[in-house]
Amino acid sequence: MLVILLYFAIAFCFGYAIISRLKFELFLEEKIIWATAFGTFFQTLVLFLFSFLFGFTKFSVALFLSLIFVSAVLLIASRYALVIEQLKSDLFLFKKRLQTKKLNLFLVFALAALVFFATLWPTVFFSDTSGGISTIGTAGVWGDWALHAAYASHFAYSDNIVLSDPIFSGNPLAYTFLADFLSAALIKIGANFNWALVLPGFFFSMLFIGAFYYFVFRLTGRQNVALLSFLLFLFMGGLGAVFFFQDIQGLGGWDFSGAIDFLKTSTKEYTNLPANGIYWTAFLNSLFLPQRALNMGIVVGMLILTCLLVALQKKEAKYFLFAGIAAGLLPTLHLHTLLAISIVGGLLILLGLNFPSKISFRYAAYFSLPIAILGILQFLFLFPEGSQYIRIQLGWMAGKENWLLFWIKNLGLFFLLIPAALWFVDTRLRKQYLAFFALFLLSNIVVFQPYDYDNLKIFIYWFVLNAVIFSTFLVALWKKNIFGKIAAPSLGILLVMSSLLDTVSLYLRSSYPLFSKEDIALAETVKNETHAPDIFLTSDKHNNPILALSGRSLVMGYRGWLWSHGIDYKERERDVFAMFQGAPNAKELLKKYKVSYVVIGAAEKKDFAANEIFYSQNYPLFIDENGIKIYKVSNPE
Repeated sequence: MLVILLYFAIAFCFGYAIISRLKFELFLEEKIIWATAFGTFFQTLVLFLFSFLFGFTKFSVALFLSLIFVSAVLLIASRYALVIEQLKSDLFLFKKRLQTKKLNLFLVFALAALVFFATLWPTVFFSDTSGGISTIGTAGVWGDWALHAAYASHFAYSDNIVLSDPIFSGNPLAYTFLADFLSAALIKIGANFNWALVLPGFFFSMLFIGAFYYFVFRLTGRQNVALLSFLLFLFMGGLGAVFFFQDIQGLGGWDFSGAIDFLKTSTKEYTNLPANGIYWTAFLNSLFLPQRALNMGIVVGMLILTCLLVALQKKEAKYFLFAGIAAGLLPTLHLHTLLAISIVGGLLILLGLNFPSKISFRYAAYFSLPIAILGILQFLFLFPEGSQYIRIQLGWMAGKENWLLFWIKNLGLFFLLIPAALWFVDTRLRKQYLAFFALFLLSNIVVFQPYDYDNLKIFIYWFVLNAVIFSTFLVALWKKNIFGKIAAPSLGILLVMSSLLDTVSLYLRSSYPLFSKEDIALAETVKNETHAPDIFLTSDKHNNPILALSGRSLVMGYRGWLWSHGIDYKERERDVFAMFQGAPNAKELLKKYKVSYVVIGAAEKKDFAANEIFYSQNYPLFIDENGIKIYKVSNPE
């Protein structure tokens, strides 16, 4: 754990050196958030480039971190007097704001969030009592973290950076990998595997609170609106709770203890009910915890938006340019954030600077050109075929259902009361809302990736402003009269009920086993006895320990991932069946796919009718553990 803290401490120093050098005018706590988030983002990206050129070993990572730390110290030392003077000023202002109670609400909320996330994240991905690895009881984490573990171990257990996809050997890596590469770097310098995946999520959860809060605070100038907006965003949901009460009624009527027992044992998530046409899943359960790229990307995205708000206020080119450069570096981290920020940022600048004035075009260029130069070049390099999946799909996932009914079910009062909420905000905020509402319109027309559900990662940026206008509405309602003080909290509970049910389930539901003790032992043997470039023919179960824990590549990984990544696997699927079954052309196919080892266990026999006799007669047995046999195909004796 200490090496993880050291990595983030160096990242903070690096980020602080950049921010102090640029003389950004921010609150002290904002500087801490910006320095940590941007420092980690930039440091990890530069480390990837460094490792690509010079190798990815424990020594090279340690050398790089030393160079980054020295560079940060030199940057700060070059203007030491000014940095000290600014720090004194920041501390004085911070103390003054504490004394005038302008920070009390935020600090109390941050402390509560610290307790919440500090108890939540250790249960997301952990070593269980059986000696295996389990996840928190939600399908999103159980499904996605096996993939994240695979990418992290693929980088960590090789001394060179190879941009090939371990879930489909020989295919270029077309994935936003930076969050997993961060974990790989931590593993490389000695961090525990589980903590290397979990702790970055915890740190960025805390950074997210601050990033979100100060974006809304700079937008509205109101602490209560900023904090309430965060809660509404975190627990956004629709009318799924209606089906919960129907389920409870079906059990024989309402009973509190019975409802709790039901939540403990049910695998239902009331913001994810495809049979009922509900796809707007809970942010915490289905996006923030499972999707590590989004966990890190949305923090960077919110800070870029905040930078643009500061830029529009101060009208200084450096803020627009910094926001553009940071956004332009997003393709390795989170593509959906890049798309959302590019659209919203451009519109915020044009709407905020009296478009079509010359100044609006000039500042828009400062923001947009770095995105065009850096972002598009990276996109074309990493995702050369990405544009082929963009298609018109009206109504997002509504299908043949009435669009209005679809959105009422998915967002409930969050959709129905938008006109009422907009009535309570000022003209400036309504204008800014339009920039974000463009994302809602666009994502209802165009799908940007193979899996249409992933448009939700763009929708959520629209919902940031939705949360703001609803918070403003609830605060105004509270201040009206006694009826408002009853209506506001009642309405607030109705808005978040579905998502709260799913969050309560996280704590009540049993964990999901992901890897057994035997899986871990097998992966360790494979990691120690084989080489990083070796390719394995195995079943395509998603929790494959050879893929996820030893960093080795598979001929064909989990087909659900391949489909969602836009990989056409049908021909290879037929070849995998042929190889397992010892077809007449099996040996030629094994050579074609450069297979080093073939795994035959219960899953391979069940799913692919693996012919163990064929392999036992033609290839030497390499490993025989707990009913799993691995045959060495390359260079057979």
